[in-house]
Amino acid sequence: ARWYRRAAEQSQPFAQFNLAQMYAAGEGVQQDDVAAYVWYSVADARLEPDRREASVAARARAVEARDALARRMRPEDVAEAERQARAWRP
Repeated sequence: ARWYRRAAEQSQPFAQFNLAQMYAAGEGVQQDDVAAYVWYSVADARLEPDRREASVAARARAVEARDALARRMRPEDVAEAERQARAWRP
């Protein structure tokens, strides 16, 4: 988790996606839906301009996972996660 976080903070979208999965599942970190939502959103934004097949597939998985999280989260938590994702800077 530490290495994924370091890479994610340096704008590596696949690390952002993997870190989001870790937060969603509570693997190596404390489970945190808001953090997972933020990292899925950040990964989605970083992957969007990249049209390589692997990036398109990862973006689809990130969006699907983020939307699944949103369905189980409270609206105020989704709003907070969206605010954090918009404010994120490497």
